[in-house]
Amino acid sequence: MTNINLYQASTEKTQEQKRAMVADGGFIWSLGILLLVLLSYGGLKVVSGNFEKRIESVKAETESENQTFAGSDLDRIADFQLRTDEAVRSISSKSDINGIFVSLEDAVVKGVSVNSFSYKGEGSLKVDMMMTASDFPTVAKQILSLKESGSFSNVSVSGMQREENGIGFDISANYK
Repeated sequence: MTNINLYQASTEKTQEQKRAMVADGGFIWSLGILLLVLLSYGGLKVVSGNFEKRIESVKAETESENQTFAGSDLDRIADFQLRTDEAVRSISSKSDINGIFVSLEDAVVKGVSVNSFSYKGEGSLKVDMMMTASDFPTVAKQILSLKESGSFSNVSVSGMQREENGIGFDISANYK
């Protein structure tokens, strides 16, 4: 048993050295992270400065391009746009008059003539017609023909009178 070493001071010192190394390592890590954050912050400041310069240059370029438009050129462009918008709105609100005449041609029975025709309204059209028929059964057939056609609704007779060439009657209807 002579070779047994009971001295333990060296193991205590190693533990203290380990503690010191860990503390020194944490400090080094903290300094490294702080340095990384500061470098990132500085890089972002430089990049944001470049972006601000670009924004200012684009604003200046836009302003100079706006100045190149003379008042008359800008007025002509605005006037053309207004006219285009008005034309599109006008075309979209117009009714198909040709379709009304085709439907009326299909609905008029033999022996009836249309003396006058008028319409009013913009989406749902109200059609007023003055017609002449040879006799009362033909008038009834004409009214029934208009009611049964898929193109007219709310067909009503507003007046009827005997004339030299037959029976005149006024019809009002809504065109679908």
